[in-house]
Amino acid sequence: MKNIYIIICVSFLSLISLNSKATTHLVVVGTNGVGAANAFLPSTFTASIGDTVTWTLLFNAHTATSSSVPAGALTFDSGPMTTVGGMFSYVITTAGTYNYVCSFHPNMVANFTVAGSVGIADYKVNSSSLAYPNPFTDKLSINYNGINKIELMNVLGEQVKSIEMGGSQGTLEMNFDGMPSGIYFYSTYKEGIVSETRKIVKSK
Repeated sequence: MKNIYIIICVSFLSLISLNSKATTHLVVVGTNGVGAANAFLPSTFTASIGDTVTWTLLFNAHTATSSSVPAGALTFDSGPMTTVGGMFSYVITTAGTYNYVCSFHPNMVANFTVAGSVGIADYKVNSSSLAYPNPFTDKLSINYNGINKIELMNVLGEQVKSIEMGGSQGTLEMNFDGMPSGIYFYSTYKEGIVSETRKIVKSK
């Protein structure tokens, strides 16, 4: 059941904007419990130059390995992904169609299409927070800079906490005592717009 919750959350978060010009697309690798175990979810999507694709392992052992990329684009290969929750990311720099496969399972194929251009020179990683320790047990600290709000979501995509900030710089202490262990996500907001979304893990 937990696996299904993670997939729902990843689908919910797949188009969350990290800044005004870039989006992170989350892809589940190995969808056991929702059909075939050897699959990417989603298996196809549309992205833009400057976006990031992040693959997260959910089941078994897999790779995300490019089989064909547009001219001028870098190939990618996650290498063996064997730890549940492990992640691999790729920043898109060129328009076109990207096909990829799991090296362990040749029939496990997927693709994404990149249309239009924001200009890679315009792409900036605008980190507005740092969460530590991660993984954590009961308490989490978040250093923030210039954000107005932090929203915390569980793997169901349900809001767990929403904290209004002053937009200045400081450290927020969050207490997770009594909350279930597992994967959570928090989003930071600047002037009502999502600035970034990060994964945090509460250990037992």
